[in-house]
Amino acid sequence: MYSLPEGPKYIHYIHHPPEAILNDTKRFQTSLFWKLYTVPLRLFYNYSNLPADSSAAYFSNSSYTQEKIKQYYPDLHSIVVYPPVVDKQPVKFHPAIDKSINILSIGSFTPDKNQLSQLQIAESIRDANFHLIGSKKSDSYYARCEHYMSEKELNNVQFLPNATEDEKVEILANSQFFLHTKETEHFGVAIVEAIWSGLIPIIPNSGGQTEVVSIKELRYDSIEEAKNILNRLIKSPPERLQKIHEQLISKARQFTFNNFQKQMDRALE
Repeated sequence: MYSLPEGPKYIHYIHHPPEAILNDTKRFQTSLFWKLYTVPLRLFYNYSNLPADSSAAYFSNSSYTQEKIKQYYPDLHSIVVYPPVVDKQPVKFHPAIDKSINILSIGSFTPDKNQLSQLQIAESIRDANFHLIGSKKSDSYYARCEHYMSEKELNNVQFLPNATEDEKVEILANSQFFLHTKETEHFGVAIVEAIWSGLIPIIPNSGGQTEVVSIKELRYDSIEEAKNILNRLIKSPPERLQKIHEQLISKARQFTFNNFQKQMDRALE
């Protein structure tokens, strides 16, 4: 007796559950427009209770995302496999030339990325240069940032909303620190790229990004704490910063293309 061939087996690589994005993203909670805009999606997720495909393989991009999946899909088991981010040799930490400190931020201008907090930090550390690279995803938020920069006379801040790849590479090559202000980041690709390019990141103490930056002294719970961390790093000798960066690189080797392939191969054996 002949049997029908089995259907395809699917692999699901989950960056974050959509329900968690709706509930955890600031603009979906505070903006009336976005609250109304997402009503159909919320209704769909509340009333659709589809069982997980037992023949499929599920992967999450961080332990943080894995916990969120458990929260919204208790019966779905996922395996943590960090995403592939880098494949070339890492760049060593590059100390400031002529004591000119450069601090880089990369992210679209939106309330979730929280560039206004970066401007508050720049306001108190005026002897460092802040370079904010990111597209104008929200024109109104970009305008708020511009107004704040003008009002506070932040001559040490540069906005690069249309930065070319060459400009980005040049600023990376001349920067020492990477400032990230998005809370509960699902993973943190930009953070890994910054570390691999020779920068030391300062990040919120939340989300999957804490799995990228395991050094607690580089993580903050408030803007005041972020200011203190940056000031302390700026005053640190290059030798100490080099050691910190070497620790970060050691951790970031988990996020290479080669390691991703090995993890997937093991998981799918």
